[in-house]
Amino acid sequence: MLDCNFGDDAKRAKTLTKYLRSPAVLVVGCTADPKPSMHDENRDAVAAGIQNMLLGATSLGLATYWGTAPLIDSPRVLSLCGFDADVRIINVMYLGWATGGPDAPSRPPVTLQVVDA
Repeated sequence: MLDCNFGDDAKRAKTLTKYLRSPAVLVVGCTADPKPSMHDENRDAVAAGIQNMLLGATSLGLATYWGTAPLIDSPRVLSLCGFDADVRIINVMYLGWATGGPDAPSRPPVTLQVVDA
């Protein structure tokens, strides 16, 4: 998902490793619309759909991550993904199995106050 002109050699090498850390990587794009209002609405609808997919996958026990492609309109990247030239990449979705759970945040002790009517 990188064009050879992206960043310096070290940044390119580091970025390339992240695509191998997940069993599944989905690239989601949206076709540009000449009407700005429709373009924005379509892009936002795609983003909402992505969020719903992430929530659904998480509810099934998968680990998820919303990533942003470094190059959203590179002809080489679009071609690699099978997208037409007028598509813009909205999301790179990583799906897999968590190696551990998140740390529970510290919480203050619960206080209870009962008010009689």
